[in-house]
Amino acid sequence: FRQLESELLREIQKSLSEQSIVLSTGGGLPITAGNFEVLESIGHIVYLKANPEILAKRVQDGPARPMLNQTDNPSDTLTTRIETLITLREPVYKRANDIIDTTRHTIEEVSRLILTCIA
Repeated sequence: FRQLESELLREIQKSLSEQSIVLSTGGGLPITAGNFEVLESIGHIVYLKANPEILAKRVQDGPARPMLNQTDNPSDTLTTRIETLITLREPVYKRANDIIDTTRHTIEEVSRLILTCIA
């Protein structure tokens, strides 16, 4: 899956000339070797973050997320698994041009904040 995701990212990169797009990725895409650099070449990167408890509430009833189902300890809560992933991934995420904490914002507010960042 990660290889296909990386290949698609590179295809997107090749297909862009002077076009502007918004590309929303899964959390694993930026941490795969070389992908963050491709994202940087495409444009402005905004890391949307939230506290683990809020993220757990947001994803608990949604579609299956394989990385959140993998754990060495079956008694781990969803929040604990999210915390573990954030700890591993955040050093890469923090390389983004902007970071927006979405914990206490509506979708509309986050959209406006993103537009402010990329303006």
